[in-house]
Amino acid sequence: MIKQGLPGYMRTRVAETGAILLCLYVQLFWGDCLCGSTVVKQQAECEVGGVPAGEALIVFNGTIWTGDPEEPYADALAGLFDAHVHLLEGGQLLGQLDLTDVHSKHDFVSAIAAACEAADDGSWVLGGRWDESNWGGELPAASWIEPACRGKKVYLDRLDGHMAFVSTAAGSLAGIHKGTADPEGGRIWRDSQGAFTGLLADAAMRLVNQHVPRADLAAKHRALQTAAQHLLTQGVTMAHDMGPFPPDEDRAWMNLEQVYLPAAAREELPVRVLAHVPLSSCNDASTRGLATVDIGVLSQQIREASAACLQVSVHAIGDAANDLVLQAYEEALTAGQSELGLTVIANPHHILTDKVTVLERIGKDRAGPGRTYAFKSLLEAGADLAFGSDWPVAPASPLLGVYAAIHRRRPDEPFGSGFHLGESLTAEEALLASTREAAKASGLLDSLGTLTPGKWADMVVLSHSPVMMQSDAAIPEVLQTYLAGQCVHGC
Repeated sequence: MIKQGLPGYMRTRVAETGAILLCLYVQLFWGDCLCGSTVVKQQAECEVGGVPAGEALIVFNGTIWTGDPEEPYADALAGLFDAHVHLLEGGQLLGQLDLTDVHSKHDFVSAIAAACEAADDGSWVLGGRWDESNWGGELPAASWIEPACRGKKVYLDRLDGHMAFVSTAAGSLAGIHKGTADPEGGRIWRDSQGAFTGLLADAAMRLVNQHVPRADLAAKHRALQTAAQHLLTQGVTMAHDMGPFPPDEDRAWMNLEQVYLPAAAREELPVRVLAHVPLSSCNDASTRGLATVDIGVLSQQIREASAACLQVSVHAIGDAANDLVLQAYEEALTAGQSELGLTVIANPHHILTDKVTVLERIGKDRAGPGRTYAFKSLLEAGADLAFGSDWPVAPASPLLGVYAAIHRRRPDEPFGSGFHLGESLTAEEALLASTREAAKASGLLDSLGTLTPGKWADMVVLSHSPVMMQSDAAIPEVLQTYLAGQCVHGC
């Protein structure tokens, strides 16, 4: 876990004076929009609420929501969390081929062909975020991009990160042929004659991915800075990095030791980062799912990690996978422990794309109310719920996730047309999942997640109150982002 920011970030905390919270923050949230108003802020010249002189930034003439149930309104909005990102991959993708907005087979082929034409001989065309549902559901084939990409190595992840589209040249480099067996936990797509089509799923992605040139250390540091600056534009002050994708234990530890820790030591870490590194992984390669780690092994890993005071996170997709994970945690309980103390990290952004295909892929029963993105049911059952985006699979925008959790549809779709509206959250519930509850999942609720006296002063300034999203107002624009009292975006 890395808990350090730019020089001076750890010096500014929330102070309390009189009946209102003062400090470090600026305008607006939850209530009055300060359009045309003046927000006044000044550095405290004496001790304020126990915070030494010079360490409290007093702000007034603004209205905000703190996330603290005992003091819900003050003069700032707590900094937003993204509790599920792939940080370095996101930073790298910002400079690669992005197929997110491609909505036809023709445009898909044209975009890749143009990238192949611009690529130097011997180099790779990388990127992705394609989604076959955008053009009717037909999965792409390597033949689509021949001859434009003949001899060029192409590796493009699907939007969900669980499938890759590769060129004939890339498949040949990896030695994939008719007789190549599917690796455990993965699948190689073949045509009716048994020939490789250019698609790889889950563990099979490594067959080609291992040949993609790895970014050197300097490139990784640039990707970190690029990713962090992008997150700050979205109001994100802390991110949970889930490591490389496809999962790679060696690379994850290398990134922690060679990128994150050195950046923190040099005080060059622009956002707060909770770095997760894998012990093992489970992937889904069928409608039922395929566990690639024995449940007893997983339970033992959880038990040993907990004994070493390590926080454990397990990625699971689907009913069976989640049941197995819960079983593993239950088996790992120590004597006398009465509850698991788990937090569900959900990705509300995925509603915006999955609602189109989930019924046909898993059926109306499993995709029915209370079974799919069941946020309200989870809260009513007493679960702790926090949100992450899964960036770069989805946009790194907590506020878009809040909108999705409230309306369960895209902003450009009709009001009331959301997916299983009975599972909709209120604006406050959704905002808490991106602030207080995510801080709790980080083990940092004593210092982050709410604007409470004595906590670090992370905050966001918005164009208008996000509570207005409850009535279908536009998603607010992030005007400024503050980290521990320092303006780091929109200054």
